[in-house]
Amino acid sequence: STLFPYTTLFRSRDTYKLYGSLAHTIIVNGDEDAEIRVVLDDAEIVGDSAAAIVGLAGKSLTIAATEGTENLLSDSGKSQYNGVVYSSIPVILSGNGEVKIEGRQEGGKGITTNKAGIRLESGKYTISAKSDGLCATSGGTVEFVGGKYYIDADGDGVKAKDDVIISGGNTFILSGGTSIDAGYKVTGGILVATGNGTVNAPKGDSTQKAVAVEYKEEFGKKS
Repeated sequence: STLFPYTTLFRSRDTYKLYGSLAHTIIVNGDEDAEIRVVLDDAEIVGDSAAAIVGLAGKSLTIAATEGTENLLSDSGKSQYNGVVYSSIPVILSGNGEVKIEGRQEGGKGITTNKAGIRLESGKYTISAKSDGLCATSGGTVEFVGGKYYIDADGDGVKAKDDVIISGGNTFILSGGTSIDAGYKVTGGILVATGNGTVNAPKGDSTQKAVAVEYKEEFGKKS
């Protein structure tokens, strides 16, 4: 179904297509077996007092961008949720278009999940936040399978309670903290990550070769 821009609550239908500008919050509250898919088609969603998208219940929440479109998800800078996308169910990023996820709130994250994982499958996503970029610290794995991801976070780039698994895609992380704050395994794809925090090398069972470099002093300054 296609929804015109207004505040809406998604309960049980499988796919919702959004376009145009919306200054409210998309709330996903589905049945426990509902695999809800939100398709962005040149959409601009800015939560006025909450996150742009909130996943309350369901089996999974997929955010996908239509090929050839540019889309924006953002908070207003005063969200009651700690992220542009906040979800208690697994979040999947996919599609063939482009999505900017722009966190404007101090201490806010790009995408954060509560007792659920994050899976990045396809599309081009640019994620910026004043805290962490991707966060699944209360339970869940962050998986990079395919697509292109640019994460610019003032805090940690990617943070997870369980593992971070990178098997494909191109991922670029610029962080003010630790680039990947978790044990992580790399078996494919391209990963370039920088940060001001501790450098964590990939796990020993990673099959992709990696170079981890830690500088003891800032450019032009002694530590």
